[in-house]
Amino acid sequence: MGNDVLPATGYDLNLGSLSKKYLMLHAAELWVETLVAQSTIATIGGRILVGPTTVLTSDLAAAATTIYVKHNEMTTGDRVYLEANGAVEFISIDSVPGGTGPYSYTVTRNLDGSGANAWSAGDAIFNTGTTGDGFIDLYSCRSVKSAMQHGPAIVGNARNSATFNDWTERWALGNLNGIYGYGVTTYGAAFGKYSAGTSWLAADATNGIRIMRGNTQLAKWDIDGNILVGQAAAGQSNVYITAGAVALRNNVTERIKLAANGSGFVANSLISWDTAGNLTVVGNASIAGWTISATTISSTGVTMTSGASAALAFGDPPPTSPTARTTAGRRPPASTTKSSSSRGRSEPR
Repeated sequence: MGNDVLPATGYDLNLGSLSKKYLMLHAAELWVETLVAQSTIATIGGRILVGPTTVLTSDLAAAATTIYVKHNEMTTGDRVYLEANGAVEFISIDSVPGGTGPYSYTVTRNLDGSGANAWSAGDAIFNTGTTGDGFIDLYSCRSVKSAMQHGPAIVGNARNSATFNDWTERWALGNLNGIYGYGVTTYGAAFGKYSAGTSWLAADATNGIRIMRGNTQLAKWDIDGNILVGQAAAGQSNVYITAGAVALRNNVTERIKLAANGSGFVANSLISWDTAGNLTVVGNASIAGWTISATTISSTGVTMTSGASAALAFGDPPPTSPTARTTAGRRPPASTTKSSSSRGRSEPR
């Protein structure tokens, strides 16, 4: 009836079968409630874009600056994408929708610089939105943005500006090659905006779990179970945790370490202890007013010296060598005399 070809009874008739198929179906839209592909290989151009979409209701010539579409979901400032028969074109939406359906929009053509193309009624128009809007790119071979972004992957993108292809990944699952700074095929997941000034998180079978800012690693839990908190780079401090030790480091140089067996060190190994509790101090020490160096232990009025000139000195100040004189802090005993009447003289007692 009219422009429709309808069955006499709904959900009753079939067109073709698995053993007798029609050769090809050309159609602008496919509306089905259930899509079944059982024991069947299906290909859909290697990419699916998920986002606001409409279709042309009239042919669009290469020189035209007004488009007519089925839906009114687009608005001023949106950047839309068309792809068909090997042609690609980005278009700027420059007006609000006109009419009551089909809807008209004033547009600027050829934002991508590849040339304006002629499009046919029924061709899809994918709306990438404007700054802050997002969409999902599911691709088996390459992304819609670049041939250097390799699949298979599912990527959530968000626009950064009105530039036709200025969007950045916000999350991704699958092959990360070409996004989030990956340059080789690496399967995993990543989350967050990839830029020099923002932090993001990634997990993959090669690097483990990483917290990044741009291309700078801030923390890592590697695939062997070791944990790095902070940057391992020149002039940077970090904490490195392994199954057997916890270390505070500068770059990769350990400054403080506590081992699982109870031994460890601080102050760049100048103070260390072993599993038996033996303490080794390399350098001087000051403990409750006592100063300890490699050859002396001293405090106010007391100095004990080791080595070839070993000595124990008292005084204020103590002597500085075994032959130096000082007041010992105690007077020598006074001399006394003894009388001898028989000899008529005195002699010391």
